[in-house]
Amino acid sequence: MATKYQNSMTHPISPALLQPRQDAAAKLLLLTARAELTAAQAEEIQQLAAHVTDWDYFVETSANKFSIPLSYRHLNAFASDVVPKTTLDRMRRLAKLSGLHSLKNASALVAFHRACIETLGIKYVYMKGVALSRQFNREIADRFSRDVDILVEEKSFRRVVLTAVENGYQLLIDNQPLEFAASKQDVSFIAQHAVVATLVDSGGVHIEIHRRLGKLGLKFDLNEIMDNAEQVDLLGTRIKTIEKATHFIYICSHHSRHFWSRLHWLTDLNAMANAFQNEREYIIKKA
Repeated sequence: MATKYQNSMTHPISPALLQPRQDAAAKLLLLTARAELTAAQAEEIQQLAAHVTDWDYFVETSANKFSIPLSYRHLNAFASDVVPKTTLDRMRRLAKLSGLHSLKNASALVAFHRACIETLGIKYVYMKGVALSRQFNREIADRFSRDVDILVEEKSFRRVVLTAVENGYQLLIDNQPLEFAASKQDVSFIAQHAVVATLVDSGGVHIEIHRRLGKLGLKFDLNEIMDNAEQVDLLGTRIKTIEKATHFIYICSHHSRHFWSRLHWLTDLNAMANAFQNEREYIIKKA
């Protein structure tokens, strides 16, 4: 079966499709993905909104690329007299759904942490998602979170997987078709050999347990990451996440592999860059 890359080689993509969009909707999508706006940027939102001709495209892209909570907030605050009311109403509903999903994931993280991490007393760090939101003092509902990611020390990987299964979490083998580990042998094999084990809780939230950080490019010292972990508060529970500068470098590496294909990743970058305005040299040294 030909891959999408082979197809693009045998049927070249039109150069026009590779050019960045310069229309008002595309610019507005990028601008409203920011967590914080300057006065000039807020004024620009009003100007761009006045020139958007396809609000369906804007809303669908914002929702599919996970920036709908901030897009709605900024448009409602600075361009409500320009954006059609039906569009704002639709965005408000989608923003609420996105926020509820993120809160559900945050609750799932806390439940998993209390049942499967605290009880073991192991070294770990949560990364990306709601842990990143809390580390940079952002509201959980502002950033869409699809799943939970946790890095655990190599020697504890198997124990975490087995503990989770004992606590009712299902161990995912395949998504298409959906298949879970059905025997002790399957669970044992995955716990022993998998680089990433994906658990699913009773609410359908995916929890990915990693034994390594990153796949290509940068090399991370896992012992150093564990030893320098930072604590953050999540729904009244203290959890550990990657130290800010290293988290920033990892996020840049991870999202670049995915070509920054999600707008909420640009939100992450914006929030972190703002936090590191006076620490540029420190970040470069860490990298």
